[in-house]
Amino acid sequence: MRLIGADDLLPRPGTVLLWSVQADPETARVQDAPPSFNQRTHLAGTGPLTWLAVAAEVPGPIRRADLARAVLTLLARHESLRTSFRRTPQGLRRAVHPAEALTLRPRSAGPVASPPRARDVVTAFVSEQCAEPWSTPAVAVAAVDRADRSTVVIGIDHALGDAWSLTVLLDDLVRLYRGAPADPVAVPSFGRHCVREAATVVEPDDPRLGEWLRFLRAHGNAPPSFPGPTGVPAGEVRRAVLRTDTLVGADDAGAAEASCRELGTGPFAGALAALAHAVADERSGDRPRSLSLLFPLHTRTLPSESRAVGWYVTNAPVTVAVSADIRSTTRGAGLALRAALPLGEVPIDTVISALGELRRPRHDVFMASFVDYRRLPGHATHGPLDARHVSAVTDADDVQIWFARTDAGLAVRTRVPDTAVARATVDRLIDRMRAQLSALARPALLPADPAPVQ
Repeated sequence: MRLIGADDLLPRPGTVLLWSVQADPETARVQDAPPSFNQRTHLAGTGPLTWLAVAAEVPGPIRRADLARAVLTLLARHESLRTSFRRTPQGLRRAVHPAEALTLRPRSAGPVASPPRARDVVTAFVSEQCAEPWSTPAVAVAAVDRADRSTVVIGIDHALGDAWSLTVLLDDLVRLYRGAPADPVAVPSFGRHCVREAATVVEPDDPRLGEWLRFLRAHGNAPPSFPGPTGVPAGEVRRAVLRTDTLVGADDAGAAEASCRELGTGPFAGALAALAHAVADERSGDRPRSLSLLFPLHTRTLPSESRAVGWYVTNAPVTVAVSADIRSTTRGAGLALRAALPLGEVPIDTVISALGELRRPRHDVFMASFVDYRRLPGHATHGPLDARHVSAVTDADDVQIWFARTDAGLAVRTRVPDTAVARATVDRLIDRMRAQLSALARPALLPADPAPVQ
């Protein structure tokens, strides 16, 4: 799975086909449990809603009836894709539409003569369909039809799913489009997760809550910001730029992971250690040398949720101390991540309430995530399908980082404000992370033999 921004979705020319999901708002069933914290925060934003999409190449021209059947089966299988939202006297609520009440309506499009034009038509349609999640599900279906090989795009408002969900969507869609029967094993509804989240209680004296509060108070009652230069003054934003870079190929990525295992940790610790060294070099005059940020972690606690669509993500705080070398830093990062994992069990609502006042000096949150796509549904088909995780391009005022491990190696996607300063900062970070990960991939140097006693 390649991670790209919407600007880099450049399908070959062909005939653009578009479908919107239609539903009668009156048939939706309003849920008792509130939406998840992520959904409420997302829908409370003042700017354009962000969306995610999965794009893939399928053989031959689009079989329109087969694609429509596959999409409707997807909607029936995954409750999240049949969800819109309502403002009620009890607050924001999810509304689930019955599958039989949903239809796909073709929208007018036509031939496009260039990849940029294909991109513009498809992404404008996805943005339009995902801009209003209040009456019908914010799902968009698009394709670029060609005789030899066609592009299919499924877009969803971020409230309906996460990166893991895109791999589930693609795997289910491809199977159904090829004529496979629907999976008879039901998947849990995302509403079940919302009920579980709403029922989670953490007592004021819980040490996990105490760690959260110590972390935020150490940063002025706020999430930490990226400590390097971005060229954006406080209170301002710029259009975001998303770029994806390969850090190390498959062989070096495997060797670096082996080093992480020898150090008693995993590959995310190695990636975070490389990032911490890169940022420390950016701030060479500062002491102590450490990096604090938030990292997302999934909340798919039930085995059956591995095949479910929804925004199953929370966050935890971590501080990585920069040691003398990448191996020592990786070992420390692993210990820090292990200690941080239980903090993800504390609802963010509880943290904010206990803190009293959460400051947000930046609109964005400085974060870094790690997804090993080799462990997710359908990974074996991602290469042949040229699968792409596509994210909307909006505004930014901080740095966000996604590490992606695939069969091809380790890549990183960065999202930063589109300024010359931020672009130059990312250039330096990428070069430094490459050097650190390459060093982690090399065999550790053994200490020299002691001199013989005379």
